[in-house]
Amino acid sequence: NEEYENVQLLMMQFCRVPLLAEFSRPVSLLHPELMTVYSKIVKHPMDLGRVCRSIRRRSYKDTRAIRMDMWRIFTNCIKYHSHPSNKDNAVPAFISIALHLRTYFNALWQEYMMPSDTSSSSSGGKQPARGSPAALQRAAFEQRDTARLQRLAGTGTTILSKNCLEKIGVALTDFIANGGCVDALDEKDPIIGEGAAMDDDAEGDLDMFVDNLKQIQQRIKDIIGSEHEYTVEEMVRDMKRCYTLDVFENRTAMRVRIANRLDRMLGKIIVPIHETSCRGVNQSSIWGCMAAGIWARESSKKPYWPALVLGILAPECQRESWHMELTSRNEGRLPEKLLGELQAGKRKAEQSIKRDTRLGPQQHSYFLVEFMGTHEFIWVKEGDIIESFDPDDDPNAASAAGSVTKKKRSTRNIADSKTFLAAIEEGRWALEEFELQLSDACGDQGEEEDADDEQEMNYSYAVLGQSDDEAEEEDDAIDEDRRMTPSDLEEANELLASHGLIDYTIEGRKNARKRSLARKKEKVLAEKALAKKEKNDQLKKPKDK
Repeated sequence: NEEYENVQLLMMQFCRVPLLAEFSRPVSLLHPELMTVYSKIVKHPMDLGRVCRSIRRRSYKDTRAIRMDMWRIFTNCIKYHSHPSNKDNAVPAFISIALHLRTYFNALWQEYMMPSDTSSSSSGGKQPARGSPAALQRAAFEQRDTARLQRLAGTGTTILSKNCLEKIGVALTDFIANGGCVDALDEKDPIIGEGAAMDDDAEGDLDMFVDNLKQIQQRIKDIIGSEHEYTVEEMVRDMKRCYTLDVFENRTAMRVRIANRLDRMLGKIIVPIHETSCRGVNQSSIWGCMAAGIWARESSKKPYWPALVLGILAPECQRESWHMELTSRNEGRLPEKLLGELQAGKRKAEQSIKRDTRLGPQQHSYFLVEFMGTHEFIWVKEGDIIESFDPDDDPNAASAAGSVTKKKRSTRNIADSKTFLAAIEEGRWALEEFELQLSDACGDQGEEEDADDEQEMNYSYAVLGQSDDEAEEEDDAIDEDRRMTPSDLEEANELLASHGLIDYTIEGRKNARKRSLARKKEKVLAEKALAKKEKNDQLKKPKDK
């Protein structure tokens, strides 16, 4: 019951992301024209509506089955759009969106479906044996801690919205009222108030800790009623101070447990903020997460062109932590072949930065850009860009002033070309989308809208969990045809081992085949060993006279 309660809360949060239209129903209903090719590539179709209906009806036997079905949704999308036989219909942006949703779902799972404390942390247990359930659990908790630090690095400077501040206030109220339990997964083990196991002399520290939390609540109320800004980084800092400043000085175990609880409470709030910061723009062919709109050119001999900044290589004196995160995120969204082609330009840029260290602050940065219209990618140096893209101010016209020949060529071949005009419009739309993202940094501006408005465009958990006769007929037909082959089992094992990320690159498929052969070899050796043992046991038995 606790797990079902939490998984429903998880899906309610997940289904708020505005990217679910193409995943909401079976592909056979959304795009019947694609089924001839789709059915040959995707053997086990899955959609979000089916998962939500199954959760609402409590049809799943365990949480692993829920994760497998969700991972299938994302994997099927990646498989279809990266398959060699589907080059004509492939859309790289859908691969990026599927990977993004998979990462978001896994992050929510860490905060909603894993308790605050490990089984050993509550008991002060011994080091678990390698490969044991306790060891696997500890490894999962360590992965969560690492992911939290990465998310905080990417969202620390985000200013919390009024809605988000109100959520934090409610979460703190519930946290105190429920004895320091984040949700149902913690309710069997309160750490404050009634039912909490504590030393008599620890009560004073716990009271001070609760008072500190209440002070944060009051501060949040004051900020909501004022024009002051409060960032994610400041919120995390203030929460940590509640149990580290003059509190629990000699009670390390208690401090650790409180930190575990608060970290998970904050994790539920920070994960959606981080997801918002990682969204791409629709005008990018790979759904790239843009840093800015600019005018860029390949060299001084080429014209300026509308472009999006998707990556930054800066000298050490100018480098910021988010540069690497943005660059690696967008490189991960590039098709394998294109990423390989761009590596030479990136290495050249890195070598140039190292070579010019003597210039100090005058060193140039390099930018990974996507040109609008043509959707070509290239690394360009700082001297070949113009910041602050203005679609109504063509820099080529200004650079051509004073040269009649150059001006005529610029006007005839660039300004009037359909590709250039289309590129400007794409740049304008990308800039508008980017500005909307910046104005809703916490991704919660639309949460107060009435769920009944535009029902056909609503992909909330409540709507997706409703009965859908047409989709359920498709589900029944799929179940009748479903047969698990050895390759399907191998794929399922890979999904579990990789947390839903199957590598469909050439190298990834080679590695998967190697792992499959290794597992088959292990199975054969185990069967031979068992047969040999049975034979030896038979020989040892006394013969009947």
